[in-house]
Amino acid sequence: MTQFKDKSAGSNIILTGLFSYPVLMAADILLYRATHVPVGDDQVQHLELARVLAEKFNRIFCTEHGREPLFPIPAVMHTPSRRVMSLKDANKKMSKSDPAPTSRIDLSDSPQEVSKKIQKAKTDSTLGIQYDPTNRPELSNLIELYSAFTSLTPNEIEAKHQAHNMSQFKQALADAINATVGPISVKIENLKKDTTYLDHVADMGAKAANEQAQSTLSLVRPLVGYL
Repeated sequence: MTQFKDKSAGSNIILTGLFSYPVLMAADILLYRATHVPVGDDQVQHLELARVLAEKFNRIFCTEHGREPLFPIPAVMHTPSRRVMSLKDANKKMSKSDPAPTSRIDLSDSPQEVSKKIQKAKTDSTLGIQYDPTNRPELSNLIELYSAFTSLTPNEIEAKHQAHNMSQFKQALADAINATVGPISVKIENLKKDTTYLDHVADMGAKAANEQAQSTLSLVRPLVGYL
């Protein structure tokens, strides 16, 4: 797993969770017999493990015994934005586990917080708004983020802001993000106040998930010899 190699490189201590994560992810996918899984580019290899395990189980315990395959082979679902990079380092993906809150946009961020994070986002000292991932990766990352929240392509964004300075461009980006994230953050804040409703949703979700999981396990156990 390339992600395990990358994250463990140069470290004397490697957490078990980093090693076992791909297997747990595959278990979650197969337990509910998912047919499609939305992932970013960094998770494609993990999903490939789930596909391999599904194929191997189907072959060993099903098709070789004349039975119908049990597990669907989960397909990759990509959005146009396959990987969103950090606001502080265009070489790192945006992550909720990053200790720097200003490196990411959270769905719970207020419009003011989003605007502040975007204004502080790393760019460069070169004049002009130009989409050039090779020579201007930080600015290009922001342009790609802008594109993800609008119907504009990176080249269209570049043309739209050719007469603007960096601050003006960043404000337009913040406005585009807030048009989507703003209503979500308001909804989150309102839901936090209704703990009775949240508990109900959690209980219903747990019940539905458990029923689906038990259904899958009831089919798996006799196939592998656990009666």
